[in-house]
Amino acid sequence: MLRRLPGTTVYRSILQYPEAYTYDGMVVARVDAPIYFANTSYIKFSLLLGIKFLLSFLNVLMHLTYLI
Repeated sequence: MLRRLPGTTVYRSILQYPEAYTYDGMVVARVDAPIYFANTSYIKFSLLLGIKFLLSFLNVLMHLTYLI
């Protein structure tokens, strides 16, 4: 999961840059592999698991509107 670094248009990992910020209701994720029909279920599962972890890590309840 990625966050935007202050004062830039650069997005980086939330684990490496805790000072970076997000927008309410939006999660930005990066898939470091080709996306094709055989792995779409795995990618979907991984993204949903990552979102669940992110929300518990941040200890917030957030209404997710966008996943980018």
